Amino acid sequence: MDIVFDVFIYHPEYIDRISAEEHIFYSELRKFTEQRLSPLRDEIDKIENENADKEEISYIMIYIIAEHNTFMEYHNYPKELRKKMKDSFTQDDLTYIENKIGQLLAKMNN
Repeated sequence: MDIVFDVFIYHPEYIDRISAEEHIFYSELRKFTEQRLSPLRDEIDKIENENADKEEISYIMIYIIAEHNTFMEYHNYPKELRKKMKDSFTQDDLTYIENKIGQLLAKMNN
């Protein structure tokens, strides 16, 4: 399951400068996402493997710094699987993640 964070795509130099606390945040968010999507793991892996054979990358992008209408997008997965992936998160999950991202951004801006 390929999960990437926009902050490391748009600012790769940031990878070498993250604090221990930020590293823990990103690790926990990755684990939380993997946990919620675990019932779909085989289906996700199958698509990722098929797409890799076609030199097309499937990945989950978590938005930390980009202004976006959602905090997570599923790139190059079939529409039906994207819906299942999205439905794997409850509103409480989304609120929790948004709050955690807000806390991280507040610390980054201080």
